[in-house]
Amino acid sequence: MSQRNIPLLIITIICLYSCQKTPKVKINETIATVEELKAHTQEFGKPEIVEVTAGVHMAIGFGLANSILLEGIDGNIIVDCSESNEVAARIKAEFDKISDKPIKSLIY
Repeated sequence: MSQRNIPLLIITIICLYSCQKTPKVKINETIATVEELKAHTQEFGKPEIVEVTAGVHMAIGFGLANSILLEGIDGNIIVDCSESNEVAARIKAEFDKISDKPIKSLIY
């Protein structure tokens, strides 16, 4: 075999190797249901907005994650807009009580 064919052989082997089927992986963990996730959320108590520092507010207990309002000069940024439209609407209503500036950006 000439040395010119070695790169072609290597590429062919890589291509053939990458075409093999991926083995199925068994997961022995139980997947949480929506009801279990809602119950977990209730462990954190009544939903509230906490002022972390001037211009930074955190919505705690509304959903699965905490959403954050960052107040800017001419608009606001929301970090983690929540897992559903329903929860996002509740959080947005609370954030609107803090600042009437427009939302300039969402970080999801």
